[in-house]
Amino acid sequence: MNFKFEIISVYDGRKAKIYTIHYKNEEKSEFRKFLDDFSGNTDIDKIVRRLQNISVLYGVRDDWFRQESKEPQIGRILLPFGLLRLFCICFGTDVIILGYGGEKDPEKPKLIDNPNLMTIVKKLETVFEQISYHMKRNGLTIKEFLELESK
Repeated sequence: MNFKFEIISVYDGRKAKIYTIHYKNEEKSEFRKFLDDFSGNTDIDKIVRRLQNISVLYGVRDDWFRQESKEPQIGRILLPFGLLRLFCICFGTDVIILGYGGEKDPEKPKLIDNPNLMTIVKKLETVFEQISYHMKRNGLTIKEFLELESK
């Protein structure tokens, strides 16, 4: 699986930079689709506040992120409760790339039992592999990669 995408800035805070993926064949970025698709969900405001706090005040903290993949960098923004999931790729404590998300079925506690959410995580794994390959091949840090992407 290979995707053509660009990385777009969402929040440019002093503690962390938050980006989102925009697939070339899509009209909207993944985060914009997430906000639009789940606008009536009460957890949206909590997720947005958490992202703003990460960006401006705290950076990426382990207790605000849950690993959801074999790759430790791929997970979701963690809220104390709720079924809405926003998946992302974390690079250290100061860079997050947001993907898409969805609502977990309350009857199926494991991610693997939620095929729509698993598809999102698998897509993020592919994006992560492509970014990692490009960084390694060109000897770039994530910040250098993102600077090149945004030009």
